[in-house]
Amino acid sequence: MKRPPDISWEEGFDWLKEKLKASHISYDLKIFGPKLKAYLAAFEKEAQALNLTAAKSRFDLLAGPVYEALFLAKYLPRNMTCADLGTGAGFPGLIVKIARPDLRIFLVEGYPPRVSFMKKIVKELALEDVYPYLCHVGFQNCPLKVSLVLARGYGSPSKFLKHGREIFGASQGLYLWRKDVEKCSLKKLPIKPVYCLPISSRPVELLVFHF
Repeated sequence: MKRPPDISWEEGFDWLKEKLKASHISYDLKIFGPKLKAYLAAFEKEAQALNLTAAKSRFDLLAGPVYEALFLAKYLPRNMTCADLGTGAGFPGLIVKIARPDLRIFLVEGYPPRVSFMKKIVKELALEDVYPYLCHVGFQNCPLKVSLVLARGYGSPSKFLKHGREIFGASQGLYLWRKDVEKCSLKKLPIKPVYCLPISSRPVELLVFHF
């Protein structure tokens, strides 16, 4: 069966605007939308070469990783120094940074071509206080220390907790947990609240840790 044509970026951003409004997320896409669109368009072209499959269509990309990152960004304290663990090509950290310029973010990734891609994007979009950082966490020594760690699709909440606390010395963490593919018991983990993302097709929760 022939796949229907994908939506345009304009249609997708109209959908995203309404979704953010319904979720009481007060980001103004008129301010950072052009940079976000430029980043996503570049990702769309390079995803296959970077061995990334974050989404199969523009709508999947916006309804999944992009919306989830903006939802996460709402809960980050102002002016924090953060590290996005296993960011791939910048999900969620680079999206968070585009929406939240007050944050200082390290984009930690172990695959050199993805780090090179992010460096190129950071330069082209003239983003400040965001640093693609080459390190295969858990397999290489990583001297980077931050107050807060965040991630999406890192493996499991317990792995995220262990690395964030023991390797990066973080005192807080926000994790976008894909419950359907990252099986983990949350018992005895130091979680404060758990936020369920209002996405009917994706069992995703935002876990907030205080280490």
